[in-house]
Amino acid sequence: MKILLVFPPLTLNERYSKNVGNVGGHMPPLGLCYMAAVLEREGYSVRVMDCPPNEHNINDVLDEVNSFNPDLVGVACITYLVNVVEKIIKLIQEKHPNIVTLIGGPHVNESAEGAIKQTNANIAIKGETETTLVNIVKNLDFYRNGHKVVMGEKVKDLNSIPMPARHLLNIEKYTALPNTYKKYPQVGHMITSRGCPFTCTFCADANTGYRQRSVDNVISEIKLLQKEYGIREIAFWDDIFPLNKKWTMDFCKRMIDENMNIVWSCYARIDLLDEE
Repeated sequence: MKILLVFPPLTLNERYSKNVGNVGGHMPPLGLCYMAAVLEREGYSVRVMDCPPNEHNINDVLDEVNSFNPDLVGVACITYLVNVVEKIIKLIQEKHPNIVTLIGGPHVNESAEGAIKQTNANIAIKGETETTLVNIVKNLDFYRNGHKVVMGEKVKDLNSIPMPARHLLNIEKYTALPNTYKKYPQVGHMITSRGCPFTCTFCADANTGYRQRSVDNVISEIKLLQKEYGIREIAFWDDIFPLNKKWTMDFCKRMIDENMNIVWSCYARIDLLDEE
């Protein structure tokens, strides 16, 4: 079985509503890469098509579908791209009515019924996708007809997920914006945890339950990024990186003890930081 995962077309000018020039600004779609890694582990053939850094348009997506002929196409659905997602799915269903279409992402998490109604996708996954997606692929005929909203199952043990399938991307395409790296624009993006226990009213991930990978697991991914891609700087995109102070101190000690020579940055609440 073949699966195509797509991040829809989006230019930097559209994202920032102005001309930002050729200064970078593309992040790898880690969500799609995690999904791809889980599917590859199950033995499926997977492609990831990240349109923005490759300047792909909707017709390029259809060309990829024509050449790859997947059984399932999953499309990332962000609110300001939902109209683009709608067009992509419409084209696929017109040209390839037997292909199952699936959407997931922030817009689906907030408005799953509305998203599936607007896009006409066969399936919408709300929440985390890895475990649920494998089950959907194994039972694709059940989901083929009708518009089904599926609640994703949270991954309890983040160490159980394979490393993101970055080998399906052209990593050289991902250059960070000047305000999102400290020293090296070829940044490696990582996530060491999911969720946040705080209840900030502005945040979509507020009070979502916190889970964290082990220090060993995170160090292994950093070493992989160094070896395979020559990465010298890491941007941690966790909602709240230093929540567990002991974990953070153990992590920093490992970085020092192993002389990893990595520049890194993260996000935090100011009241979680102290001089130490």
